Amino acid sequence: MRTEDNGAGAGVRYPITDICVSDKNPDYIWVSMGNSSTGDSHERIWRTRDGGLTWTNVSDCLTDLPVLSIAYQPDSPDRVFAATDIGVFFREFDGANAMDEWALYAGGGPRCVVADMEINRCSNTLYTGTHGFGLWEVPLPTPVIENEIISTNTTYNNNVMMYHNLVIQNGATLTIEPASATATSPTLFMATDRTITVEPGGVLRVNNATITDMCNTAWGGIIVKRGAKLIVITDGTHTAEATITGDPDAKWGGIEVWGNTAVEHSSLFSTGSVPGNIDVLAYTNALLGPDDPGMVILRGTNAKHSRIENGKNHTITTDRRKDGYFGNTYYGGIIYAQNTTFSDCRKAIEMMKYEPQNFSHFKKCNFTANDNTKAFEGITIWACNGITINECNFDFADAPTIPMPTTLPFKQGIGAFDAGKLEVINTTFHFLNRGISIEASNVGGSFGATITDNTFDQNIVGIHSTQYNLRVEGNQFSFVMPPPPVVLPIPPMGVFLTGQSNYGIAQNIFTGLSRGIRTVNTSAISQGSGTIVCNTFEQCTRGISTEQNNTGLHFLDNTFNTTQHDVRVASGTINVFQGVVTPTLDFFPYFNLFTLSRPHHRITTTASGTTPFFYFYHTDPANYTADVNNRLVPHCYAGETPPFAGCTNTYNYSANYVNNTDPNGATCIDLNGDGGLA
Repeated sequence: MRTEDNGAGAGVRYPITDICVSDKNPDYIWVSMGNSSTGDSHERIWRTRDGGLTWTNVSDCLTDLPVLSIAYQPDSPDRVFAATDIGVFFREFDGANAMDEWALYAGGGPRCVVADMEINRCSNTLYTGTHGFGLWEVPLPTPVIENEIISTNTTYNNNVMMYHNLVIQNGATLTIEPASATATSPTLFMATDRTITVEPGGVLRVNNATITDMCNTAWGGIIVKRGAKLIVITDGTHTAEATITGDPDAKWGGIEVWGNTAVEHSSLFSTGSVPGNIDVLAYTNALLGPDDPGMVILRGTNAKHSRIENGKNHTITTDRRKDGYFGNTYYGGIIYAQNTTFSDCRKAIEMMKYEPQNFSHFKKCNFTANDNTKAFEGITIWACNGITINECNFDFADAPTIPMPTTLPFKQGIGAFDAGKLEVINTTFHFLNRGISIEASNVGGSFGATITDNTFDQNIVGIHSTQYNLRVEGNQFSFVMPPPPVVLPIPPMGVFLTGQSNYGIAQNIFTGLSRGIRTVNTSAISQGSGTIVCNTFEQCTRGISTEQNNTGLHFLDNTFNTTQHDVRVASGTINVFQGVVTPTLDFFPYFNLFTLSRPHHRITTTASGTTPFFYFYHTDPANYTADVNNRLVPHCYAGETPPFAGCTNTYNYSANYVNNTDPNGATCIDLNGDGGLA
């Protein structure tokens, strides 16, 4: 039926007031009529199931009053609502509970004239506009949600409203992308709690497009099963950035990428491949079997990043989650992220336990947040080997301008537990409680991290390490105390080591910190091996501060310019020989350039509770300047002869001059010049 005269030309005797159509079959149509007479053929609502070729009067037992509006409830057994002068009626035309006649909808609002109706699919409510009784919001029966199946290659070039769970099957690729470089970027809008599942052999591609919520509530997230891929690409050919996001307060469901602890990542790539030498095409083109780890591949350009925003506690997790529990055999999904920004996620990346070489890799990524009332973590790593984080940025934007009392939620860049061969390179950490926190469950294990050439700026603690094999080299740590009323939870520190550890801290620059390096009980069980060598401490309150048992600690070839103490042994012990003693009792000195202007506070100990040690030093008036020679000598030590003028404390260690040169050549400080770095 088609009409341009309100049905008169089609034989319709009464004015048509409204039309509704099934969401499952566009040939199923209902029309309502404003018939107000009685004793007639009772024509109120007509239905067609063939697109209008034939029509059936379905007004059975409906009131004789006019029907002013009708509404079809999507995802229902053809449930239709009719607005009349005495309230809302409904009828189900399909399913096990199909009705032979209309019934008054219980709870459908007041018994009065209902002039119009609209259904809100997000809240599953019916809005009714009445005459004299205002606007009503009426709950609807729970819809029956079916899956939207993608079984063949499909492309969304335009916006799509997805009220169902979306399933991408084996062999199918769903691509969401603009039709051209100048076309509008499409958005896939997901309804509340609705999920996207990529089955083994399926692929979801988001190219310069967006996936987000449609209801300002949390949508369910993406499940990337074993053998499946999620590929998010911003290629720079379009103004839009590829983005997966959701309501900033509701926090969408995140991304699960299922792994397989029985399959080694290396088997998916060329023989001998290592993550640092594999580009994004190798991940994109890798052929996956149904039991191979799933992959999430995120890539942008230097100018335009791909974006993951407003995620929950595990925005991307390498695991299968079911009812809130871990699926431990599903650990080990693969994440490759390059030129990607993770913004305002509670925890952006959660790497679950996977002990073989892990081929996940993060390069040129930003991990940012700006809500000081919410906790923030960039990447957490549990018992994974070989994760590399290179040229990334971890930044909490608001911290410089607002107070930071101890009660505020925690902010952390990288957290690692029992991780092996972790590498953090050329990365920046800004305004965090902890830049990097690494911990091992047992002493003497193989857990290790190399942290090189990074920048730690305005972090309360740059690196906190517990019971770890750690190398910290070539980094810059800096802190400028903010003005009141900012309150810091603890004095800012560059490197904080606790528990038995093996460590080498070398060629770093520490500026403006309360403690450049702090060690606590790093040799608690047996003598560890710890060296602090070739570092610069500039305007720190204390350069090196030690507490309790640190018998493995050696400090040499460092340059100090501190405001209180260069080396402070607050309690316990450090290595008894600060210098080299050979089996033939040859003694070689350590070359530390102490603060020139504060000779009384170069190496200090507490009045009690510290174990004596020997510090060996060497001067050379013939080749070193007067200032360099001055800076090589500690003062106020036990038995100093003659006593150094102005010493109010005598510290319980011995300093011994030896006429030997440094066996290491003192290569990192310029002893023959002005005492700076060589």
